[in-house]
Amino acid sequence: MRATLLLLAALLATPGVGALDCASDAWAFYGTVRDAGGRPVGDAEVFLLLDKISEAEYLREGVRGRRFRTNEFGKYQAGLVCSDTRDAPNPCAKRLKYLTVVVSSRDHAMKMHVYRLNDLEIVGDEGACFVQVPEIRLRKGF
Repeated sequence: MRATLLLLAALLATPGVGALDCASDAWAFYGTVRDAGGRPVGDAEVFLLLDKISEAEYLREGVRGRRFRTNEFGKYQAGLVCSDTRDAPNPCAKRLKYLTVVVSSRDHAMKMHVYRLNDLEIVGDEGACFVQVPEIRLRKGF
């Protein structure tokens, strides 16, 4: 499973191979699934390929973010939060400190933090945030 994810990440990050334009840019995340009490649900893993990017409302005062829907199954909702609180066209573009991905469905909830920012390339397109990740490394937190 991990090898497949890393292969997909490499393909998405390789110019000309599986390249996606900004209108359909994709985000790939993975993580374990836990119930509302934080207990693992078996050995379940979830793989999210997020697309259909749209702007989100203010998540809380001083924090901007973006909301995402998943592929055609539409089972999960996910959001991106960036730490830059300045009023800028692309709030994720300058001095980014962390990214948080929050994923939930009716039965399960999971929160994942991207903890390796050195390899992230932040790209702005009409105020929307896109991230190209050569290597997917996530730390799960609940």
